Amino acid sequence: MAWSYAFSTQAGTGKNLCQDAVAIQCDHESLAIAISDGAGSATYSNSAASLVTKLAIERQGLLWSDDWQLLLGILQEGLKESASSQPIEDYSCTLVVASITPDGWRFLQVGDGGAVVLHGDSLSWLGTDPGEYM
Repeated sequence: MAWSYAFSTQAGTGKNLCQDAVAIQCDHESLAIAISDGAGSATYSNSAASLVTKLAIERQGLLWSDDWQLLLGILQEGLKESASSQPIEDYSCTLVVASITPDGWRFLQVGDGGAVVLHGDSLSWLGTDPGEYM
């Protein structure tokens, strides 16, 4: 199967810095996408978004294991290392990861957000309930 994808990032309204990050891994049989949005109130959220998307793509195979929560631990440790002496709250961001292979798909979402999946002729929402930040 040939995959195609497109994405765009943009600084939020009233923001000078884009806090969005995207990482993609693609071959003939599989596609993995990690998308993160930094929390606007967090000082280093743009760095956090870049870090978690990179780590999530590097380790996205863990979504297919019985211990997929190991991926969350790796992401948390990466953020703690980056934070060093800064408060970890300054590295807040959301994360959505999708891994699609011939064997099926796996989805991970941390924070608000989600994804829309096409099943035949119908769309399914995977994620949090729409609310104030959706």
